[in-house]
Amino acid sequence: MKNIVILIGVFYMTASCARDAQGFEFENFQNTPIWALAKAVKENDVESIRKFAKQEKINIDYKEPKYNQTLLALAIVNQKKEAFVELLKADANPNILLGSTMDSSPLTEAIIHQSNCDLFYIETLLRFGADPNLKIAPKSVGYFSNGYPLLTACSHNITESGSNCLDAIKLLVRYGADINCCNPVPENKGLCEGVLYFCLSSQNMEALRYFVVDQKIKIPDVVYITGSIDFASREKYSLSEILNTEDFEFEDFQDELGQHTFTNDRKNKNEIVLYLKRTGQH
Repeated sequence: MKNIVILIGVFYMTASCARDAQGFEFENFQNTPIWALAKAVKENDVESIRKFAKQEKINIDYKEPKYNQTLLALAIVNQKKEAFVELLKADANPNILLGSTMDSSPLTEAIIHQSNCDLFYIETLLRFGADPNLKIAPKSVGYFSNGYPLLTACSHNITESGSNCLDAIKLLVRYGADINCCNPVPENKGLCEGVLYFCLSSQNMEALRYFVVDQKIKIPDVVYITGSIDFASREKYSLSEILNTEDFEFEDFQDELGQHTFTNDRKNKNEIVLYLKRTGQH
C-alpha cells in the first residue's frame, strides 16, 4: 500500500464561546416560525418541547437566519441537557451541516464545546445516529477545515485544567470513526491532513501515542512539514525527526502564571519514539 505523505502546518482555529452569546443566542430565533420552541429549549421546558414538536408545521431543524444554527446546536453549546435529549427524541437531525459556510455539525460543536471531558453530548449524539465519519468539505480551495469529527477531537480536546481528553477520541473510534481519515490538500497533490497532522499541530502527545502505539496507525516514510521548521525550504522530515526537534522538547518552565510541567507529554513522546525505533519506522 502506498504511503500517504502528510502536510504539517501552522494553523489557527477559532471556536465560539460556550455561552449564550455570539453565534449561539436563542434570540436569533425571534421572528421565526419556531420562536416559541426556541424559548422552550432555552428554559429546558421538556413538556413544551414535546407539545411544539408534535405540530405538523414545526421544522425542528429550522436554521436561524443570522448564523445558520439549529436549536440542537444551541442546546449543545448552552448546555441544555434535557432539551437536547428531547430534540433528538423528536428527530432533530444530528448530521445537519451548520454555519454560514456549512463548516460544522452538531457533533463537531459537541466536541469543540465539551467541558472537562464531559462526553454526554458527544455520546448521546452518536447513540442517536450521528455519523462519526461525516465529511465536512471545505467550500473553497485553500480553505483548511478539520473535515471529520475525529480530526476535530484531535485538536479540540483540552480540558479547563489544560489536560487532554483522550476519551473523546476513543469514544469516536469505538463508534466507528476511521483513524485513517484525512483531508487532501488541494495545492499539494499526494499530501493529506490526518490524525498525525492534527496531533502534531496541537502537540497532543497523548492522542499521538494512542494512534501510533495503541492503534498502530500506518506511518508514512516522510512527513512534509511547513511552518515552524524550515518553512521557506519545505524540507522533508520523518515523524521521528519531527518529534526530536526543539518544538517537541516539552521543557518545564515557570512564569507569572506559575509552574508549567510537561511530564506526561515527554513520557508519551518518548514512548512513541521508542516504538518507532523498535518497529523500524521513521
